Amino acid sequence: MTYSIDLLGHHPDLVPRVARWHWDEWGADFSDSSLDEWTKQLAAKTRTDGLPCSWVAFADDEPVGSVVLELDGVEPQPELKPDLAGLYVLPASRNRGIGSALVRACEAGAREFGVLDLYLYTERAETLYARLNWETLERTQFLGRPAAIMRRSLRS
Repeated sequence: MTYSIDLLGHHPDLVPRVARWHWDEWGADFSDSSLDEWTKQLAAKTRTDGLPCSWVAFADDEPVGSVVLELDGVEPQPELKPDLAGLYVLPASRNRGIGSALVRACEAGAREFGVLDLYLYTERAETLYARLNWETLERTQFLGRPAAIMRRSLRS
């Protein structure tokens, strides 16, 4: 399988599909929201010339994953921004390096836009991010579950 990564803004027709992935993965935690609202929010994060923006991964020309570089701030600590969010890879495409490649694309984009420090929170992927040189700042609780807040310095 070969894969590539491109800005989601170059593929606006994929926004509803990617929003559906995100909604199916995390939407149950946000009962005051809707798929329509998530789709609109994602559409607003598809710039191709600055922040906020998103990337989509393709395997054999089919979309299989995404990541968002946003200005909303880390969910439990919104003052920590910009942040990497919404890293998602379809289950059938996991464990093939696509998630790591999406993180690297997000980091490179952030650097290009002058970001010096990038943040995230994760409930399940702290080990993945640590392998990619992210530093755990704090372990906390979010939505009643353990989570790690992490930072990646993009300086030099």
